[in-house]
Amino acid sequence: MKRFEPVFLVLLVFTLNSAVVSGQPGQGNLSVETFTVVLDAGHGGYDPGAKGPHSVEKDITLTIVKMTEKILADNQPDVKVILTRTDDTFITLNHRAKIANENNADLFISVHCNSNPDKNFSGAETYVMGLHKSDENLEVAKIENAIILTESDHKKIYDGFDPHADEDYIMLTMIQSASMNKSLDFAQLVQDEIAAFTGLRNRGVMQAGFVVLYHTTMPGVLVETGFLTNPSDEKLLLDEANQHKIALAVAKAVSKFREIFPNSLQIHDLKETTDNNKVSSDSTRRIYRIWFTSYKKNKKPAHFKNLPNLWSFSNENGFHYTFDSACTVQEINQKIDLHIKNKRIKKRWMKSLKILETEDNKIISILNPESR
Repeated sequence: MKRFEPVFLVLLVFTLNSAVVSGQPGQGNLSVETFTVVLDAGHGGYDPGAKGPHSVEKDITLTIVKMTEKILADNQPDVKVILTRTDDTFITLNHRAKIANENNADLFISVHCNSNPDKNFSGAETYVMGLHKSDENLEVAKIENAIILTESDHKKIYDGFDPHADEDYIMLTMIQSASMNKSLDFAQLVQDEIAAFTGLRNRGVMQAGFVVLYHTTMPGVLVETGFLTNPSDEKLLLDEANQHKIALAVAKAVSKFREIFPNSLQIHDLKETTDNNKVSSDSTRRIYRIWFTSYKKNKKPAHFKNLPNLWSFSNENGFHYTFDSACTVQEINQKIDLHIKNKRIKKRWMKSLKILETEDNKIISILNPESR
């Protein structure tokens, strides 16, 4: 990944959405499902990423990711591992997120390499979603995010985001992740393990603003494994034994994360409730719900009682409320328009309004309403 100082990350994807959850209405602790890890090898195809005198980022990241997959398979066979790419193919940012969401991943790990005009920069660092810390960081973001302009229908896919517009970045920096704490915890585990296994300089855990593939709903990190523009780092990253050490460090971090958060997918004692109209009849088919608000504390304003099919769930991030339901995205968008017309949806809800796609009472994806 091309960078100046500090680095800007592109592929790490988070939102203000809650983590993917599952279960039946009215239940408390839910059964634990397969722990799924999505490994994302940065760049690929016509996007080479960072380059060193003897190296290309897209090749090193793919090798490390494949090694990590094998280590996890050998040592944690109960972990399901999915790779966003298995060869030298360009995968759009949007599709990388889709792969993680469709597989209800517990962790998203994007592996990268760094570069800098100053060859003295060296070491590994791990990023989570956060705010731009400087104007310089913003300029690097514009360079990195320009790759989306090569994707077909990028305006539609990224909700009109312009990687060259300052005001669009201001909007992105307002987005906070519901999984931020878990992401920070995992990032620290990764950093500690890489430092222990490889001897790379530990540059620490960092945050930065980035283009948000905001449908991703799980904790995740972007790992910068070293600088290809630094002679010592490049030599280390080209060595197969050291690539294996990095992969081992990532796998070890996954193991420790699972010890800390054994029920990550369910997000601790998830509870789902329904009010007014029952939704049990919808439990065996795909339905869409209007997610309109969340609170840190359990409270239900009096006017909620007038909302049809009020449905809520809670986790460590708070209490979340949806209302109404439909069998298609088109129908739920029509209902949103009707509720706006009838002033049932408050103006303050529109900034965070989302559509939950559920099947068998399991949240399988989080969608944006049509532009209004």
